[in-house]
Amino acid sequence: LVADSIQGYDKFTMGVVAGTMAKTAEVFKMAATTLNAPFIIKNVTRDFQTAATISGRNIAFLRDYVGGIAESMRMGDTFREFVRAGGDQGFVGGMGGRKGFADIDPSRAAVLKRNLGKVVASPLHLFEELNRRAELTPRLAIYRLNRAKGLSPAKSALAARNATVDFSRVGTEMRVI
Repeated sequence: LVADSIQGYDKFTMGVVAGTMAKTAEVFKMAATTLNAPFIIKNVTRDFQTAATISGRNIAFLRDYVGGIAESMRMGDTFREFVRAGGDQGFVGGMGGRKGFADIDPSRAAVLKRNLGKVVASPLHLFEELNRRAELTPRLAIYRLNRAKGLSPAKSALAARNATVDFSRVGTEMRVI
């Protein structure tokens, strides 16, 4: 049915159709995840439980988790090391090479100013940013734990990526989607 309706479209028109479909899908995704409070609560809880189990610390992981939140908000040296080592990649909200933390200005004031400007321009950015931080927190906590144990930044980052679902680990069929 769709194939029949797009027969004969030129390259420009197909680009417009594809762009419109992509934006529509993005809106539906945000409605189901970023702007969906019950989803956010379940997701944060699930990620915490998974990371706590993987860490082997269970309820004691709560302290590590709070430290991860603080480090994520502060964007300090550990956070920047975590990003450089690739620990921030592999989840929806994707830092890796996109509009993420790879270009962090070491100045906290610059980061705050940039994010505050985005929130004022689009309040949805606040929800997006909070979700990104919620996704990062258990990974950052695992990263910090492994660095404290003496593991290298690269090994700690890999362990952090595996602490929750690593969405970059998809097969060839899923890459198309």
